[in-house]
Amino acid sequence: MGKISEKADFKGTADSLNIMLAISHSWLKDLFLELLVGAEIKVVVVESIDRLLQELDESTDVLIVDAADYQGHYHQLFEQLRQKSPSLGILALLSAATVGYRDSILFAGANGVVVKEEAHRELIPVLLRILNGYQINRHSSCLLSDLGDKLNTFIQGEVKEVEKRTEDNNIVFSGRFNRRTFLKGSAIAAGAAGIAVANPGGAMKALAESTEEEAAAATSEERIFTGACRANCQNLCRLNIHVRDGKVVRTSMAPMPNPEYNRICIKGLTHVQRIYDPDRLKYPMKRVGERGSGDWERISWDEAVTIITDKWKELQSTYGPRSVASSTQSANYAMVNGASGITNRLFNLMESTHFTPPIDINMVYGFFRTIGWFSMFWNANEHTTMKYAKNVFVWGANPTESQTQVWHFVQEAKNNGAKLTVIDPMFTISASKADQFIPVRPGSDTALVLAMAKIIIDENWIDKNFVKQHTVAPFLVKDNDGKFLRMKDIIGSTNGEGSGAQYKYGNEDAREYSAENDAMNEFVVWDSNAGTYGRLSEVSDPEILGSFTINGIAVKTALTLLKNQVESYTPEYAEEITTVKADVIRELARTYALGGPCTIYTLFGPDRYYNGHYFAHALAAIAALTGNIGKLGASIGLDTLWDYIPGAPANVVDGKKVNAVFAEQVPRIFETGMHKGEKYPIKALYTFCHNILGNWPEQNVWINKIFKDLELIVVADNRMTDTAKYADIVLPVAHWFEVEDVGSFGNHPHMIFQEKAIDPLYECKSDSEITRLLAEKMGLGEYFRFTDMDYLSEIFSKNKDAIENNITVERLKREKVVRHVKQNPIIYGEGGKFNTPTGRIEFYVESPIPFCDLEPEFDPETEHLPQFIAPIEAWPDNPLYKKYPLVMIQEHKRWRAHTQWSHVPVLRELDPEPTVIMCPEDAKLRGIKKGDKVKVFNDRGSVVLRAVFSNGLPKGVINVPRGWQRDQHIAGGYQELTHNKYHPASMNIAFFDILVQMEKM
Repeated sequence: MGKISEKADFKGTADSLNIMLAISHSWLKDLFLELLVGAEIKVVVVESIDRLLQELDESTDVLIVDAADYQGHYHQLFEQLRQKSPSLGILALLSAATVGYRDSILFAGANGVVVKEEAHRELIPVLLRILNGYQINRHSSCLLSDLGDKLNTFIQGEVKEVEKRTEDNNIVFSGRFNRRTFLKGSAIAAGAAGIAVANPGGAMKALAESTEEEAAAATSEERIFTGACRANCQNLCRLNIHVRDGKVVRTSMAPMPNPEYNRICIKGLTHVQRIYDPDRLKYPMKRVGERGSGDWERISWDEAVTIITDKWKELQSTYGPRSVASSTQSANYAMVNGASGITNRLFNLMESTHFTPPIDINMVYGFFRTIGWFSMFWNANEHTTMKYAKNVFVWGANPTESQTQVWHFVQEAKNNGAKLTVIDPMFTISASKADQFIPVRPGSDTALVLAMAKIIIDENWIDKNFVKQHTVAPFLVKDNDGKFLRMKDIIGSTNGEGSGAQYKYGNEDAREYSAENDAMNEFVVWDSNAGTYGRLSEVSDPEILGSFTINGIAVKTALTLLKNQVESYTPEYAEEITTVKADVIRELARTYALGGPCTIYTLFGPDRYYNGHYFAHALAAIAALTGNIGKLGASIGLDTLWDYIPGAPANVVDGKKVNAVFAEQVPRIFETGMHKGEKYPIKALYTFCHNILGNWPEQNVWINKIFKDLELIVVADNRMTDTAKYADIVLPVAHWFEVEDVGSFGNHPHMIFQEKAIDPLYECKSDSEITRLLAEKMGLGEYFRFTDMDYLSEIFSKNKDAIENNITVERLKREKVVRHVKQNPIIYGEGGKFNTPTGRIEFYVESPIPFCDLEPEFDPETEHLPQFIAPIEAWPDNPLYKKYPLVMIQEHKRWRAHTQWSHVPVLRELDPEPTVIMCPEDAKLRGIKKGDKVKVFNDRGSVVLRAVFSNGLPKGVINVPRGWQRDQHIAGGYQELTHNKYHPASMNIAFFDILVQMEKM
């Protein structure tokens, strides 16, 4: 059909029905028009709310409206419509993935709901049901009946069209996204526009209708298995896996015990294409040409395992156990076959080297040392409590893109009246939904928080009761050594030199802060009523500001030290650093301090700078000052349960462990052969659940130096990744749905059982089976003579949380999904209890230690309090800025989870190729036009991509969305541009702390 104007009036017979269409999706709208007008029904099309309310009158019998177009506003809309036309029949359209909102839509005033993917079955019955009781004549009923026949005929035509484009049970998609891909693409496009992806996700019936088996649904028996999407998007979506004739034909959303966690996204709906990817690794292969040449020879599993283990034995015999290294990351968060699963047991037994990836550690470290954690990566409230917030701050995160399943919790808070403020260098999709957007200079977020802290203190907007009872604010800090004053210091047992509380990160109970937990170790505070010092347990009203001298020991309260630390961060000074106007900073501080309960939802934007851990530390400080933590609607911190029930203890046998080194240390080790004064002659590398070249910095160093120094590289994966292309041996790994397992890493407190839906295709094997083969050849087979489920049972039987929550393999198999945290909802810090050495929020850290590893450059004296230091590279004061004046951010997009899903055809229809996004001003300065080939470069490397313009980026900042493989770029790769500079306290990879230049090719 031709283009539809904003109001299109199609007249049928005099006694025909009057139907109004309010559907923005052009193909869906055209379909309904073609069918309704063909049935001689009068149709009026409107394409805005204003025109809808203007054109609607009592002559309209039925309104067909796509509820996704009015997400969060349909209650108000339906009420307005009823006021204009009380007898109006409202038919709302939902996608299959959002059908969980049916009751809410009906409650809001809709007379009926039709699932778009089932329109050929549901539309006519629902229309007739809505019109029952209306004065419609027999002729209209016949027209509707005829419409049903037309619709079924149309759908059958679509199915035949799909069948023509199906080949060898692999989905073959055309290069265009058009009417003939509606059932596959309409809901994907809706997801692309951010319409219905948030909860539980956009729908893609396409993938259910894209194989010959699906077209033969009437004659095939469908079995549904349960499983989980386990990538590092952290959403852990429970899925139904639909199988016909031994083949997976589609995935769909599976219900959770709490329907607020019902979810699926566009990635989860494309697993069919990943399973049946023609480029999937199918059998073991050995390199026969130069590394990276793509020349391979198929070999047997026995030959592959023999080559690997013979070389490992040779190397360890010659150079020692550290000569063999393993590396894993986050491509599969499963308990058996995942990154922390059974393969680690083998390398522990071998006492080999292990490359540990300290990625996203700045935020983890900054929060952990100040507020502790409930579990690693979780020290926030459960998302279900966000709706109680009066103010929500999305800071350095973009949930509409990178964590789509979180967005609906934000939207619910908005629906309940919360104000949404987004703070980010870029005007993101999340920012477009906000009540206020505050653009901030990349890497300067900490300065903004410190200015807020100063204002809160100066204006006396402090929650004094909370600060006194639940933070270290009243603790007295000794001038001479920076330690908290204890009773033993006053009595003189240590001559004023208190030992201080030290603990190792990750201890099960961090509050065991001294060998002697007695009165001598009790903290001392200043009693504001008595005018003298006293034991913390005996003073009801301690002083929180002031300097004192006690028995010759000069002390200050911890809050006094924080006050002094932030004194220079006036709003005007912070404006110079952050570019945020001083008045905006003042109002931001007022809103946060007085507008509670407030939730700060933050992730890894500020994390990816050299200075990122100070940002988390500073957030902990303002939460402590205002009491915006540990309450319904009041939260900071991270929100992903990682290893809450860890498998690591089951992987340690006879005390044998790997020798861990961190990713940033690896290049130096290869230069010197040494680490911490000991030899590390690394000669072989085995990677699993990991794509080093796509996700670690300094890609050229790995390709041109590290890989060349290795005698054997083995990659276990399901696709030929960038890293696999440089391997000597590649091993084909089973897809997630081809094994039994458990998913437990996600931003909700549930474990999901993964049923084995199909047998592994081709010659693929699970990571656990590959591990057993390698172990046998290494003479370690006796340590692996158990099943995968036995392995899980061992983990559960030795973990107190699993025991307390009755987590067993049998229960998981029976119930499929189990909440494994008793507290419901999780409110971290509830009652003012925090898992820190003192049990309080420690915005002053008494005895700082590095998170990962002790580096010579670590200075504990700079780590007691939050501070702002400039990014190590991406800052205007850097002399390099003259040569490379652009800051490069790597945005996470919904189309990929790191480099997974990089080659999925249907997603490439929507996001075809790598791009560099820039503001028009930066483009004009360089003569770049939209669609031009652009080279982005610095001294470390380059990448060539297509230019895209956006007014949402400030001048001097470009965005290169991450997750692509090298073969998808015109030339080079974005990880060529990144560096290996890290702060010695956190050792975090600073992916955004990058300066580049760009030029038109």
